[in-house]
Amino acid sequence: MILMIAIFGCSIKGTIELVEAERAYDVAEERSLKKVDVFNWTMADAYIKKAREEYSNSNYETAAVLARKCKTTLEKIQPPVDSSEMPPKQPATPKQKSDKTSGEK
Repeated sequence: MILMIAIFGCSIKGTIELVEAERAYDVAEERSLKKVDVFNWTMADAYIKKAREEYSNSNYETAAVLARKCKTTLEKIQPPVDSSEMPPKQPATPKQKSDKTSGEK
């Protein structure tokens, strides 16, 4: 009985982790983050593919670990900042020269 609970617990946890990683991967793909950071995208892609493979081989715990790695790797990718969201540039003000001839210390 305890063995059955342990087996189902790992498979459920692995399924949840894999689904969350798949969702994060799909969102990143829609936002075209592949072009922003090729290295982290390639790592996330490898993690999600390996997680799917491990899940299909009933290695649920390993699949969950790989899915978490995929999510954290995707979180490292910073999307480009939209220029409309940036504050307008302030004109540079000229620096005031200090008056050294006044004799104040």
